Amino acid sequence: MFLPERFIIFFSNLKIMALATVILQGKDNKVLLQLRDNIPNILFPNQWGLFGGHTEPGENLLEAAIREIKEELEIDLTEKDLNLFLKTKITDKDLFVFVAPYNMPEEKIIFNEGSDAKFFSKEEIKNIKVIPEIKAVLEKYWKKFK
Repeated sequence: MFLPERFIIFFSNLKIMALATVILQGKDNKVLLQLRDNIPNILFPNQWGLFGGHTEPGENLLEAAIREIKEELEIDLTEKDLNLFLKTKITDKDLFVFVAPYNMPEEKIIFNEGSDAKFFSKEEIKNIKVIPEIKAVLEKYWKKFK
């Protein structure tokens, strides 16, 4: 179950420095993940995570999620596409996780950040190196969306 609408409205209007990420739902209950670049000075190098990033000054969470997905994947999402799934922490920052449908075949994915983008099932993520906080988010996601 998604968060109640009053929370979505409240959180989407917040203009805070936080992280807005999106679980992009593919077919067969798989999710699209990004392999972060293998650069030592970034957080979680060479690990799989969600697409998204920081809010910019004056930007709300929905705007940040839409902008980040456009920049990273050249996908045009709207506010209606995004459902707030949960709020958690990663490092010392608030992490807001949205869910949106995405049915593009893997071979047609355009990614502008990271070194790879692939769909993974619940079973497949057991065999890859996923950012620990993101793995916990995905486990909650798959419990809710079996």
